[in-house]
Order: sequence, then structure tokens, then C-alpha cells
Amino acid sequence: EKNDIIEIEDIKVYEIEEEVDLNFDTKDYLPSDFNPYQVMNSKEALEVEAKIAFEAVFGKTEIAKEIVKTEDIVLYEIEEII
Repeated sequence: EKNDIIEIEDIKVYEIEEEVDLNFDTKDYLPSDFNPYQVMNSKEALEVEAKIAFEAVFGKTEIAKEIVKTEDIVLYEIEEII
């Protein structure tokens, strides 16, 4: 009979410290005042993620400075009759 239960004491964790080369400068994708040690609240984190996603799709434009809030988006659906 095979025992599928693993005890926490049986798990061995190995931390490998090696430098990872991303082949790009991360500073180009972070706000100029970015502080990795400062904790962002969830609203700030979502705004940063939205800005990154917007710029990934549309590029850096003037409109990217003001991200559209999701609650301001209106969805129009057109029903086609075939």
C-alpha cells in the first residue's frame, strides 16, 4: 500500500543563489520613483499593472498617462441577424 501523505519534516528545501540575466534593463519598465522595499496597497499595485499592460498593447502614448478605470468602460453589444 502506497502512502501518499508527505510529512512536512520530509521536505528538503534547497535555495540556489544564482544571478538571472533577463536580457533587458528592468528600470525601463518601472516608475522612476520605484522603491522595491516600499509596500504598495492593492489599488496602487493594480494601477501599475494596468499601466504596464496598457503600454504593452498600445505602446507609450499620451493617453497611457491616464489609465481608463474599469468602472468607466461601457460595453456595447451588437447582435447580428443572419
